[in-house]
Amino acid sequence: MKKFIFIFIILLILCLIFINYQKNKSYESTENKEMNETENVTSNTENILALDINIDGKDYVLNLENNQTTKELIKLLPLNITMQDFNQNEKFYNLPQSLPTDEYDVGKINKGDVMLYGANTLVIFYKDFDTSYQYTKIGVIENLDKDNFTNKNEVQVHIKVKE
Repeated sequence: MKKFIFIFIILLILCLIFINYQKNKSYESTENKEMNETENVTSNTENILALDINIDGKDYVLNLENNQTTKELIKLLPLNITMQDFNQNEKFYNLPQSLPTDEYDVGKINKGDVMLYGANTLVIFYKDFDTSYQYTKIGVIENLDKDNFTNKNEVQVHIKVKE
């Protein structure tokens, strides 16, 4: 009887070890899959240099900075937003989540600059001016037509990965 109990305990321990091994193997497989998906998204965002941006029906190209802010912004795309006017020189939109920042004193804003103010306010500038504010640069819109913004309290903006 003692031999039977001893063998039973040994078999039970071996079963528990096997079950634990299978759980760890399954966990590692899931963890590796999630890491690979994250790496794919990250590597895909690193290859994107420009975005398509449509402002009230007019198409433009947004050339991106190579920074963490743009990489995280790309993960939010496509964006279909309504941007409000501010100071008669910019349109802004408060994103639903914060992005990483690397703010600096830009000194001069140029027409077409796209910046992040704070951690979640996306800004498109449609006039040149000097500023003492800090921004994180996202990119520049090529050949921005400021007339597309003038005298409008809001504009419809669609941003997507460049095709």
